[in-house]
Amino acid sequence: MAAPSQAPNWSQTRSFIREDFKRLCAAYDGGTLSRRVYWFFLPNFQAVLLYRVCRHLYLRNWRRSARLLSLAAQRLTGAEISPAAAIGPGCLIGHAFGMIVFGSFGARCTFLGQCAAMGNGIAPGYPVVGDDVIFGIQAMALGPVRIGNRARLGPAAVVNRDVPDDAVVLVLPANPIRSRSGA
Repeated sequence: MAAPSQAPNWSQTRSFIREDFKRLCAAYDGGTLSRRVYWFFLPNFQAVLLYRVCRHLYLRNWRRSARLLSLAAQRLTGAEISPAAAIGPGCLIGHAFGMIVFGSFGARCTFLGQCAAMGNGIAPGYPVVGDDVIFGIQAMALGPVRIGNRARLGPAAVVNRDVPDDAVVLVLPANPIRSRSGA
């Protein structure tokens, strides 16, 4: 379900990076060499790339270097992805700015923008997320929750309880309270 936490060698880290980039290119219709170069330098891929390097350093017990590089990556991309977080291969970030990620994530997770997966300050622990999970814009997983495989968290959904496999979590649609005309 979650990415392994043993220290990978550099070739395994590079294969994760290749898989992340391959998924990004597939999501944006493959493309020419110039498009791939453009996507490589976008903050959403740079956030994943720098996270992978930080994670590699972190698991090799270069903790201070990993955290320092993580801070630089946060300033560069706007995404706060902890080197202690375990993210499986094929991670896709739609929009990096405002992301906060702690916990354990399976393969092919998608973060669409301004997502948060972190502790809640009440119960100790972080989310454990399965494979092929999609976090909608401003979706949050708070505390020690388990989110099953292929779950979908809709825009602005806040998860503070376990979510089963194949579930869709949505917030209620907004309802107008009154109109401007006073009727």
